[in-house]
Amino acid sequence: MTKEDQKRDEIFWNETLAPDEIIRLLDPKVFTNAKRIDAKGEHKFDGFRTDEKGDIKDNVIIKGNNLLALHSLKKRFAGKVKLIYIDPPYNTGKEADEFKYNDRFNHSTWLIFMRNRLEAAKNLLREDGAIFISIDDNEQAYLKVLCDEIFGRENFIASMPWKGRGGRQDSLFIANIYEYVLFFVKNNKKFLAGEIEKTGEKFPYFDKDKGLHYKRQLARKWGSQSKRGDRPNLYYPIKALYGSNVYPKLNDGSDGCWRWSKEKMVKEIEKGNIEFIKENNEWFAYQKIYEPIGDETRTKKFTTWLDDVGTTAEGTKEVASLFGKKMFNYPKLPLLVKRLLQIGNVKETDLVMDFFSGSGTTAQAVLELNKEDGGNRQFILCEQLDYVDIVTVPRVKKVLEKLGGNDFCLYGTCKME
Repeated sequence: MTKEDQKRDEIFWNETLAPDEIIRLLDPKVFTNAKRIDAKGEHKFDGFRTDEKGDIKDNVIIKGNNLLALHSLKKRFAGKVKLIYIDPPYNTGKEADEFKYNDRFNHSTWLIFMRNRLEAAKNLLREDGAIFISIDDNEQAYLKVLCDEIFGRENFIASMPWKGRGGRQDSLFIANIYEYVLFFVKNNKKFLAGEIEKTGEKFPYFDKDKGLHYKRQLARKWGSQSKRGDRPNLYYPIKALYGSNVYPKLNDGSDGCWRWSKEKMVKEIEKGNIEFIKENNEWFAYQKIYEPIGDETRTKKFTTWLDDVGTTAEGTKEVASLFGKKMFNYPKLPLLVKRLLQIGNVKETDLVMDFFSGSGTTAQAVLELNKEDGGNRQFILCEQLDYVDIVTVPRVKKVLEKLGGNDFCLYGTCKME
């Protein structure tokens, strides 16, 4: 860069570094001014809380350059992060974009900026881990190729469209209403995606006594050989509730026939496999068709179309509702991040990371999910801009206070010392 270029407000200038300077730059850094935060406020840092293996069990928020933070975390957290979600600068070239590098190097600089961080992040992921990256059309195609190189094309899972915008009518040519979430895993042989429980599917009813789902099928025959005259031995009364006699009737009201002999019908009733339902003042007999034992079809795969997890406009309102006023423009909603945690199969004690943490949406999503299912998931956030002090950390405090419980986090600064 020229001397004029170096007057720009950037964290690091683009310049040639000697190997020993690079090593020093990426050496572990000192974390200072740490505080413990819980629902009651801030407290003096009293040391890391660890499990019997020596693994850190604290939630952590780091203020500092995320590249330095990632390299500083690798000794304690390499291979331990289940899921990473990041919402990096989109490199749109607009004033609102925080990635304000020299326009002559803008695209290539952004790719190098992302490469350095993604390579470090890969080392932190577990073998069954996943990474989700929010992005839009400005860099989506290039980021996909970059991630192919870093994580391997075989570990690409999906480019998920997210309907997160309202669509600006002052846009050039077309109002764009969606962005993307790129989805990669570290090792597709080890990763197992989460699934969503089915509702109103093939077996919508549940038999508490048998512990099985079932569907209903009329116990009478239909179609060919369904008239009384066709199978007279299958025309007989059975007693429903309150002693009412139920006969097989066709849809036109004429006499029909049952599917089984009277002997088998009695046995099925005794087993609880026949239920009687009164509809329009008339009793009907239904056979219970049970879901096969061991069938795992009570869940289904999530889809790539993220159209029901809120918009950035709703994200703005979400943060404003915590503070009582507008504090942050266009953050993602916790609902989106929780969906990604579900897709990524994040279990109750897993570790989640976000090193472009912005307003702290990922922290809120993890804390809310813990509250919902009693889990103890952890998060590590990193943010270098000053709003971490006036938005991110205060937001986490407010969420902790709102949810109650015993969740907590540590907040400190990553310094080049």
